[in-house]
Amino acid sequence: MKNKTQEARSSNYSPGRLHPYGFTLVETMVVMLILGIISVAFFQVVTAREKKENVQGTQERLLEIRAALTQFVTDNGFLPCPAVPTIAVGQPGYGQSALAPGPNPLDCAAVPASTLPKVNGARSATDDCTVSPYQCVRIGAVPVVDLGLTGDHMKDKYGDLFIYAVTDRKSTRL
Repeated sequence: MKNKTQEARSSNYSPGRLHPYGFTLVETMVVMLILGIISVAFFQVVTAREKKENVQGTQERLLEIRAALTQFVTDNGFLPCPAVPTIAVGQPGYGQSALAPGPNPLDCAAVPASTLPKVNGARSATDDCTVSPYQCVRIGAVPVVDLGLTGDHMKDKYGDLFIYAVTDRKSTRL
């Protein structure tokens, strides 16, 4: 027959404590709550740092594109026609200016609208790009190949395509 001392030692009960050995559910929940608050704070810091890096990277790419466009105009006297945004990476024509059929392939005004969309850039709503075709705006992707940039410059740091638009007048050698 066991006495009270042996019984107390064999169970999970300590005579000096109000509850058995281990943590109560409330103590465990408090610890989990504290760990949750710390992890949320850590996640916000990491997310903020990542967002800042993406914004800075995108700004750097835009500055590089701007410098390349300025150099292109200095060398050639006109802006390049936008690249066709639907051409996949690695396919012929990816990142290259859309070329017009005919004797002057660099004439952006001659690129068919089915290849590169054009919108009315004139201030008059009655002009449909046929009366004054040089008021039309061509919209596409940044022509990184023509600018001497890498394919990474076609997209921002978030993975979205940069949109490049230019009037036919500014993209045609005069």
